[in-house]
Amino acid sequence: MDTFVSLKQLDQILDTTVDAIEEGKNEIFDLSEKAQKDIMSIDTEYTILQARLKKLIEDVDELDGLEKKSRKKLAELSKRFGSYSEEEVREAYEQAQELRVRLTLKKQEEKELFMLRSALEQRLHDAKDVRVKAEKLTSKVSFALEYLKSTMSEQLEDMKNKKDIGIRIIQAQENERQRMSREIHDGPAQMMANLVVKTEYTERLMDKDSDKAKKEMQFLKDNLRDSLKATRKIIYDLMPMSLDDLGLVPTIKKLIDDHERNHDIRIKFKKDIHCEITVPIINLTVFRVIQEGFNNIAKHSKCNEASLQLKISDKEVYILIEDDGVGFDPSDVGSRASVESGFGLYNIRERIDYLEGEFEVKSKRGKGTILLAKIPLKVGEVREYGKND
Repeated sequence: MDTFVSLKQLDQILDTTVDAIEEGKNEIFDLSEKAQKDIMSIDTEYTILQARLKKLIEDVDELDGLEKKSRKKLAELSKRFGSYSEEEVREAYEQAQELRVRLTLKKQEEKELFMLRSALEQRLHDAKDVRVKAEKLTSKVSFALEYLKSTMSEQLEDMKNKKDIGIRIIQAQENERQRMSREIHDGPAQMMANLVVKTEYTERLMDKDSDKAKKEMQFLKDNLRDSLKATRKIIYDLMPMSLDDLGLVPTIKKLIDDHERNHDIRIKFKKDIHCEITVPIINLTVFRVIQEGFNNIAKHSKCNEASLQLKISDKEVYILIEDDGVGFDPSDVGSRASVESGFGLYNIRERIDYLEGEFEVKSKRGKGTILLAKIPLKVGEVREYGKND
């Protein structure tokens, strides 16, 4: 009876805690959304200001040249004062004075715009800082919330056994959502914001300079294509459709072709495949390991060549990725701090751990990097080529 009462009280405490955390999470989300809108607004304002500042700098340079010419002319008048009429002398002095005043005013305006730009840059930095902190806090709060919710439906004595797996899965989900949020904001969303500014600028050009407007329209079309390409890449990263349609090996070959084309890196692909994996989550994990390995090579290795070995038997999947790049300190990989930077190798390790596999990264600065993964296969998870289920 005492145990029942204790569990009931725990449920009440958890309900109250979940409600409070849920409310706090919504408030943090609103804060993150506001920071996101501020960033887009400041980005737009900054783009317009940069255009104004560029034009103003050109004006200042032009006036500075004219003012120097006027001073040179005055010097000539002083030397040959008797050769010029009083009217010519007066006009020269008035012109020089006018140019000095205009140049002084333009330089003051230039100084004010530089100060305004610095203020905008600081505002943008602060807004991004708020967004990042809000995202991190949202991830932590979401983790706490999902963990509490999951434990409410479990018996108290089962919590210890299921805690570690639940934490890893939830953390991986939150990190992936955060990564996708950043990719969408820094990719298509940023492009769209810039396109809005360019569209407004093009509208103003329509009646003034049709040729320039046409060039701007071509620029807009190119940017729209880039935005569409970025969006498609994000969709592909979420779930490579070819994995189901074509199978694992053709999808990997497509990934290699994309990396060779986009990053100018030659990738050697050696395969030794005797069986076909029938479990989708294992297939997807193999692809994600290779994808993340290639992404890290493209982002960090600065290499010219890389290689991939893929072996699939009825016992295990063996993946070996090597590059001849700059290398790094492997003690940084797999740390909790690396979770903050996105999906990354830490989450790959978590996926492989979940499948009871092995994962290892070997690297030295200036000596390249080796990524090794092994995923065990059980009866029913593979089939030989040419045989039906």
